[in-house]
Amino acid sequence: FAIVETLNERRAIKLAIFGLIAGCALATVDGIWQFLSGRDFIRGNSLPEGLKNSFGENRPRISASTSGPIWFGSYLVSVIPLLVSLFLYSAKKYLKLILGILLFGALFCLVNTHARGPALGLALSLVMFAVIKRDFRFIILLLALFLSAFFILPKTVIDWTLGNFNLLKKPGAQCSA
Repeated sequence: FAIVETLNERRAIKLAIFGLIAGCALATVDGIWQFLSGRDFIRGNSLPEGLKNSFGENRPRISASTSGPIWFGSYLVSVIPLLVSLFLYSAKKYLKLILGILLFGALFCLVNTHARGPALGLALSLVMFAVIKRDFRFIILLLALFLSAFFILPKTVIDWTLGNFNLLKKPGAQCSA
């Protein structure tokens, strides 16, 4: 009710969208800064414990100024569909460029949170977006990317994506994000 009453004019809607984009830009810059330097510049959070890749290296899970990588991923997933729609349907070239850079940075941050839940949420929101818009080229592109992922991605990434479904067979095994 409050949203309908507040966002009842074109100017108010534009201001709200600008606020979402500005917040996403700040969080994305903070996440990239944390990835590069090891600490975020807003709250001073250090990188949480990372994931071991197939070479035994510790890959950082960025969280920016949120309390953890999953929260940061969830925030990004709530804004990325808006960025995608504005990027795809914007007529102004300079706006498309800015949105494209921001979208790339937000996707970089989302990938480096290593959070499966937000990644699944993004995939489902993009599918819903394509179905609602009835853009069959976008649906085919998403299907092609999904199917080719099993052939392109390394086995360790596929195993991480699919998760550990053998937890019931291993007594005392714990699930990790």
